[in-house]
Amino acid sequence: MTDRSTPPAVRRRWTVAVLGYVAMLGLLAQLRGALLPSFAADFPVSEAELGLVSTAGSVGFLLAVAVAGAIVGRVDVRRGLLVALVALGGCLVLVSVSPTYLALLGGLVVLGLSTGVLHGFDRPILSHLHPDSRARTFNLQDMVWAVGATLGPILALLAVEFANWRVAYLVAGVCTIPLAALVYRLELPASIDAEQGLPLAELVTLLRRPTVAWLAAAMLLLSFVEGGFFTWLPYYASDIFGRRAGTLSLAAYLAAYVPARYAFSRLAGRVPNLDLVLGGSLLATVMLAVAFVFARGAAIFGAIVVVGFLVAGMFPTLLARGTNEMPEHSGPINAVALGSSSFGFLVFPATMGVVAERTSIGTAMRLLIPVMLAFAVLVAVVRARNGAAA
Repeated sequence: MTDRSTPPAVRRRWTVAVLGYVAMLGLLAQLRGALLPSFAADFPVSEAELGLVSTAGSVGFLLAVAVAGAIVGRVDVRRGLLVALVALGGCLVLVSVSPTYLALLGGLVVLGLSTGVLHGFDRPILSHLHPDSRARTFNLQDMVWAVGATLGPILALLAVEFANWRVAYLVAGVCTIPLAALVYRLELPASIDAEQGLPLAELVTLLRRPTVAWLAAAMLLLSFVEGGFFTWLPYYASDIFGRRAGTLSLAAYLAAYVPARYAFSRLAGRVPNLDLVLGGSLLATVMLAVAFVFARGAAIFGAIVVVGFLVAGMFPTLLARGTNEMPEHSGPINAVALGSSSFGFLVFPATMGVVAERTSIGTAMRLLIPVMLAFAVLVAVVRARNGAAA
């Protein structure tokens, strides 16, 4: 069953619009890591300073997604999306002409503000359009994100091969024009009025609820793993196989997200959520050890793709569980999940950069093994206390 208060044609158009810009956000999220070797070649910076690319992109995102998630029920969502898309296009053009590394970081901060607003609205909108199939909808939404994310490294590779990294951001900026035009023609879905926003101060109270607290902790640990891959995998693989193969390694990792999120969307209604996530996280811990400790040559690529498949559906599956418990606060729940995740992207890739500079990039990548294990332990503890469906 779906939202009955919104006409089917309006619901379809909104779903297409949201999924369209979600694909764009996936593409943008993966440009940074894919272009990291190009940033290193263009700007005289250390590996620790390169790690700030993820931090810069996450600062603005963290602020914007927290505000957007808290106020989604009290603002004109259509107008907010339109302003964010126009701002996004302008920011992408500015990033493409960054004269210095400091200017690039500043542009990524502002870019994060626009993407944070868009991400702060996407799941609340879909949650109200499809209230009885949230786990499936969120996994399908993230499958669309994964399609866009897979195209990010490919766009980066084509830009570097035929021009330079700046062209990738310029092309992405042009792509925001049809998305803004589509949103401009939409009418606001009636069901969004059911959303109850929260004052920012009350988000702290929300975090004290056990479900929200463990969800935030799980998302933080998961973001350490995903942030490490998104930011450093091309750099790590380039060091072993060369720049072209390094960029394609991220595309291969992300390509696994597409079938994985479809699989998770199908399994979410048949297998208890925590069983699904726990099994995947334990196997992912093993495969991380294979990839960064034991494997050599092409076997590294194979292990990386398996990790991508296993990790892919964990975020939307856990988020759907939290949203199902408090559907009237889907915006704040989304803000908590994305806020925890973006904080992880803010701190952990930069930490890996410091470790890489002082030791090696291989040592930095091996940090992902204990993090994934800690995530599995957390899920196991929650499952033991609350049951598999918790």
